[in-house]
Amino acid sequence: MSKKNSVQEKHRQQRKERLAAERAIQKQKNIRKGSIIAISSAVAIAIVITAIVIGVAKYRETNAYKTSVVPITCGDNSVDLAMLAYYYYDGVYGLLDLYGEELEKNGIRPDPSKPLNDQYNGESSWHDYFIDSALGQITQNLILAQAAKDEGIAITESEESALSAKADRMDLSRYGKGVTKNDVLKCLRLDYIAIKYEYTKRSADTMSEDELTEYYDKYYKHFSTVDFRCLEVPYSDAYDMDSAEKYANAVVKNPTDDGFTQGIRDNVLFINPELTAENVEQIVSSSYVTKQSYSEGDIMSEWLFDAERKPYDVKVYHNEATKSFTAYMLTKVAEKDMLDTVTLRHILFRPETYGSEDAALEKAKNVLELWKNDGATEEAFKNYAISYSEDAATCYLGGLYENVTAEELLSYLSAFKEWGFSSDRVKGDFEIIRSDFGFHIIYYVDKGLPSALGRTQKTVSSENFGELFTSLQTKYKVNTDESKLSKFNP
Repeated sequence: MSKKNSVQEKHRQQRKERLAAERAIQKQKNIRKGSIIAISSAVAIAIVITAIVIGVAKYRETNAYKTSVVPITCGDNSVDLAMLAYYYYDGVYGLLDLYGEELEKNGIRPDPSKPLNDQYNGESSWHDYFIDSALGQITQNLILAQAAKDEGIAITESEESALSAKADRMDLSRYGKGVTKNDVLKCLRLDYIAIKYEYTKRSADTMSEDELTEYYDKYYKHFSTVDFRCLEVPYSDAYDMDSAEKYANAVVKNPTDDGFTQGIRDNVLFINPELTAENVEQIVSSSYVTKQSYSEGDIMSEWLFDAERKPYDVKVYHNEATKSFTAYMLTKVAEKDMLDTVTLRHILFRPETYGSEDAALEKAKNVLELWKNDGATEEAFKNYAISYSEDAATCYLGGLYENVTAEELLSYLSAFKEWGFSSDRVKGDFEIIRSDFGFHIIYYVDKGLPSALGRTQKTVSSENFGELFTSLQTKYKVNTDESKLSKFNP
């Protein structure tokens, strides 16, 4: 080969190697580029997925979503997720208002700012407790609301205005994201129509005083209470049966209050010589039982409520099942308490709601003036109680306390007793009163039924309504879609 050809061949080989190297470099660049594109695509997809998840989560917090998912229905009525949130948190804050301090002391106070699924009351999670409570309340309301609709019992225009005003003043932030005034108002309507239906039916189920007296005399045990003293003396290998019986009989040997007390003190140390004087006095104190109701079929209840019983009758009862002797001394027999009663209405303003006592009092004065300018009638008072009262037990009943004795009022509010049973009280009287709960606008309706007859009327109407509700449960079925209910996420 010539030198020239040799040089040319060398150049061709170098050019070939250079092109191969360039192609290899380009290929590597393409590989890297593809990897980058692939990685970028994966990141982009992940970002999109994350955005979708976040978007779905945020959407589920909206009113549009919560009102579109309807897990509970009954006839023409239904409850969506927004309404369920109201009932759920109404139970939470209602419990905290009543028992928050006690729950705190026991270390089981629920904190609604944190997931209630992770908080427990000793038996279950607080979430399970409140969801069960909400579903129970909703079920009852839906049945009664449908019955009310079918029977033509409806919310009046003035009642609607009162409910709307109540919704205006409620703190919507309590019920979670996506819950609006309209959702709360729907729940208030459902609550109110259910209570109105029950009250309407029970009010119609009344008897005359003569009929109540006859009914009471026939079934007096069911409407009466008794007071007595008792002490249970158990026996075991350490304290034999004969000794327990002897001690129980010794306690009732002198059937007087002082004699029963002394009988405990004289003999209690035979059971446990290590008891302190303070322990003994605690046993004496716990021996008093007041206002015990009748329990049909119970041996000692039948004895206590027997028509032949007299004050300070005694009996020692041997209960083989519990291995004990119990000494009983009746101190107040079952009798027809014909005590005076009154019927009142009230509207409660709590200082906690308004920020101070002065602010709560000022609000009470403002509402009182509104009511007076509205005609100062009992019907108008009922509607103002619906709108403003913070007594959850009576607000939907127009603040009503019916046929209550002085003792019953004293156990609730001493101020109510003094005012309600004043000798110069007349129909339509009203005043602002201070109590431990806050300020009340109180309205005097009238004298009530004698106490025994009032209890009889209440018991009869309660039993009759219970029977009616049982029949309504059969007639109106509440349907729960568990798949939709599972979407509830408070």
